[in-house]
Parts: sequence; C-alpha cells; structure tokens
Amino acid sequence: MNPPYSATLGKAFDADDFDTLQPSSRTSGMNLNVARPLGGVSASLSLNAMRTTSNGLSGIPWITLVLPAGSPWSLDGAPVTLERAFNGTRALRSQNSAESLGGSLSLTGRIWGVQTDLVISMSNSTSSNLVETGVAVASLQRRLDDNDAAFDPFGPIGVSFLQASRSRSRATSTNIRLNLQKAFLQLPAGEVSWSLGASVSRSHSLVSQIGTANSLSSSFSQAMSAEQISVNIPISRTGSAFALFGNLDADFSFNRQSMGGSGAALSYGSGLGWIPLRGIEVRGALDRMQIVPASDQLNGPLVTTVSRIFDYSRLETIDISWTIGGNPLLRPGRQSGLTLTMAVKPLVRQDLSLSVGYRRSSARNASTAFPELTPDIEAAFPERVVRDAAGKLLSVDARSISVARQDDAVLTSGISLRLTGRRSASRRTRPLPARNPLQTNLALTYQLQLASKSLIRPGLPVIDWLAESGTSRHSATFRLNVGKRAFGSSLNATWKSASFITSPDETLRRTSPVVFDLTSFLNLEYLVGTRGSGWSRGLKFSLDIHNALNSYPRVALPDGRTPDGYLGGDIDPLGRTVRIAIRKQF
Repeated sequence: MNPPYSATLGKAFDADDFDTLQPSSRTSGMNLNVARPLGGVSASLSLNAMRTTSNGLSGIPWITLVLPAGSPWSLDGAPVTLERAFNGTRALRSQNSAESLGGSLSLTGRIWGVQTDLVISMSNSTSSNLVETGVAVASLQRRLDDNDAAFDPFGPIGVSFLQASRSRSRATSTNIRLNLQKAFLQLPAGEVSWSLGASVSRSHSLVSQIGTANSLSSSFSQAMSAEQISVNIPISRTGSAFALFGNLDADFSFNRQSMGGSGAALSYGSGLGWIPLRGIEVRGALDRMQIVPASDQLNGPLVTTVSRIFDYSRLETIDISWTIGGNPLLRPGRQSGLTLTMAVKPLVRQDLSLSVGYRRSSARNASTAFPELTPDIEAAFPERVVRDAAGKLLSVDARSISVARQDDAVLTSGISLRLTGRRSASRRTRPLPARNPLQTNLALTYQLQLASKSLIRPGLPVIDWLAESGTSRHSATFRLNVGKRAFGSSLNATWKSASFITSPDETLRRTSPVVFDLTSFLNLEYLVGTRGSGWSRGLKFSLDIHNALNSYPRVALPDGRTPDGYLGGDIDPLGRTVRIAIRKQF
C-alpha cells in the first residue's frame, strides 16, 4: 500500500463553515394594479415582475492523487499518496437565478344582461442554474502519470478541473379565458341558471443542459383549449308553491379540455344540495373526469439545486442534486370521485357550524408531483435516482410523474364558531351590531385518511402510503382569529399522527410535532382615523412567526433510537422564522 501523505495549506479551518444547510436566497418583486370603470364594465390591468436568486455551498472537495515512482514531486522518489483540498477553502457552489414577467387584463360586468368575465394573461420566465459536483481527479492523475512539469500537485488547481452541471431554460405562455352566466328559465321552485366558459392557451419552453451524462437541448410547444358548461336547477323551495322536500337543488356540469397531440379530455359532474330543515344542509356529488397535466408540469423551467434530504436506505442525511421542472412526456389521465357532506348550525343566534364529510376518489394515469424519496418510490423509479458504486445517493430527477392507479378515501369533520362584538343598548332592546366590531373566529378540523394506495406501473407492487411510505392517518388543524379592521392576530396549529417508512432492513417511525404559526397586522389607515387620505392611507404592518416553538419531525428506529444521520438542523435548517412586512398602497 502506498504510504499516505496529507498536503496542508498552512492554516486550520472549520469545514462546516463551507457547507450550508440551506442556500441563502433573495427575492424581489413588483406588482402594479390599475382598475377603471368602462361604462357598465369594470376593467383592470395587472403587471408583475419577480427575481429570485439563491447561493449555497456544498463543502470543500478533497482529492486523492498518487505521485508515481520517480516523480519530481515525491520526497524520496517512491510512490506517494497525496490527499489535499482542491484549492484551499474553495467550496463547491450551487447558484440559481429565476426571473419572471407577467401581465393580465380583465373585464367584468353585465353585457346584454349576461354576467361576463374576460381575462387575458401572458407570462415569460427564465432560469439559470449552476451546480458544482466534484473534481475531475482522473484528469489530474493523468497529468501526474505523464510527468507534466507544468502541473504542481501542491499548488493551486484551476477551476477548469471542477465538474459542474449548467442549465438554462425559458418558458412563455398566453391564456385567454371567458365566462358567461345568466338565468334563463323560471320554475315553480326558482330560476334555472347556466354558466358557460371557454379558454385557450399556448406555451413554449426551451431547455438546455450541459455538463452531465444526460446533456440535452430541447424545445417544447403546447396548445390547450377548454370549454365548460354548468346548469343549476332548483327542484324544491321552502315557502314556494313547490316545497315538498324543503330546499333542493341539482346541478350538472360538462367540461371538454384538449391538449395538442393528445386528443380531448372530457369531464362530467352532478350534484344534489338539500336543506330539509333550517340549519341542516346535506350535499352529494359525483364526478368523472379526464385530467390534462398542468402547463407548469409539462414545460416548467428546469431547475437543479443542491438539496439536503434524509436517505432512508442508508439512514443518513446527504446533499444531492435535485432537479425539478416540466416533463413533456406526461399524458392525460382520468379520475372519478364521490363526495358526501353535511353541515349543521344548531344555534339560531350564534354562528356555530358543525360539519362532516366523506370523499372517495380513484385516478388512473394521473400526473402528480414527485413524492418523498422513500425506498418504495426509489424501487418504482430507479431511472430517476443515481447512486455511486458504494451506494451513496448522488442525484434525483424530481420532475412530475404519472401514476398508473391511485385510490384514496378520507373522512373529515370540523367545528367553527364566529363571535361578533355588539354595542350596548337599553334594557328593553337587544344589543346592536357595532360599526367596526371586534370579531373572533375559531375553527377546528380533523381528517382521517381511510385509504391511500398507489400502483406506479403494472407489474410493480402496490404502495400503501399509510402502512409503509410516510403518510399520516390522522391530522388536525386549529385556527383562532381575533381582530377588527385596524388590527388583528391569528394563531394556527397543525398536527399529524405518526407515520411509518419501510427501509430495506427495518421500519422507521416518523413523528411530526404540533406546529404553531402566529400572525399579526396593524392597519394604520383605520387606526389613526385618516381613511381615504393622508400619509397612513393604505399603510399596513404585518408580523409573521412560523414554527413558533422551533419544532421539527423526528425519526426513530424500532428500538426507539434516532438514526445517527437524522439531525433536526439538517431536516429543518430554518426552524423558527420571523417575517416583518410593510405595505403601502398609492
């Protein structure tokens, strides 16, 4: 074995200083909105622009070179193994930038007795990415083996020996949408109303990627159109000549959506709404639809970043190349569903509502976002995951995927209460509503996931997300809002039950904490009493605290231990975040 040799730069440094848990980012944006009445129509123009940049470090690359026998750089002429940092404290970088520019024009109003809404929008987005992945050690070793006198293995090494992937993308889209609504027939129980909608869109994307084994340059264009019609028919009305069933309504809808090269996707829906007694509302709906992938799923900008994830196969937290963006290979799918809901308001004078609902859905060949990389997902998409010879995770292609079959069933329930302040009145009269009352809203919701199973493609085993792939069976949210026009605060809490992830050797138990979010706002326009004029017009301050208790998920082995590679700071490097915003309307 060749004797080891370590080359130093003459100074000590902490390697953690050159490895970011999360890239630093900077976002700037502008929104401009102008609204004007044009006769009986309201017109509005909106322009928006945004730029986002991020920069991260992935550690100092270390290289191992062998000085061959007889090399002038060897102290005694014998083969020597040289271990050194690539170039001092020069760390591997990941840089991303994205710019977008968009605008829309909308017209809303009644034209010839028909409620009309017309929206025309355009957008243009670009992105560029640089991810340095390592050093071309083989090229450096070749120069040593050739006794290249110009190459000093102890001196600075040029950045041209860094291995990197670069990508650029541009996407443009144009969309026109028209909606019409009108009542056209009077029945004993009320008016029958119809709604018509139509939209057309066209998008184009250009992607170039170099520096990887899958270097490519491609362009993709897509044209889409959609037509929709819905009809609402009142069947029965309390207090009318036809009040046999209380308040009963039926609605029907039909939608046709076409995507260039893929034919038309048709959707059907029907529903019944029933109010048998005051304070009780029951609704049922059936839907069957063919699903066309969204524009961003097809031709979104290609973005590669260095992301830190937990590798469940090796039980370690690791930095990898994570690629997202459009997938032009997605095709339309289909989905059917059944929805049943009931809401009860038991107190006449209090805004108290109790609700319960059931939803069952089944999708075929549906397009969805790439899920968390569990062992089941890696087994289903081996072509999306790259590992080295030792099994270390290197990169993941996390663009949208198609799932052959997805079946879900969920039960929901909730309770909400709204309290409004009132002005005092005489003893003989009831309290009167305040002009600007203090309002309190409370809401608690609970969800029970009854089933969630996927078949990625025929021939693969069915994935049970509840049993083995990290989906929680129980979840709950709590919301409390207190405020008025001048000021207000809210508290939001979310909770999920433990979930389980099956790795090659054992089953991991993941627990999620209760996450509390706090927000407050101060609207000076109403606080100082200068509404409509003065320096405080449209001036608003807001404070947002996310994850106020600085909690994070935890993973445990069957014996209760936390894997050595699972660290809270790695999983959620930000933890508690505080944002302060100032908005001024001119």
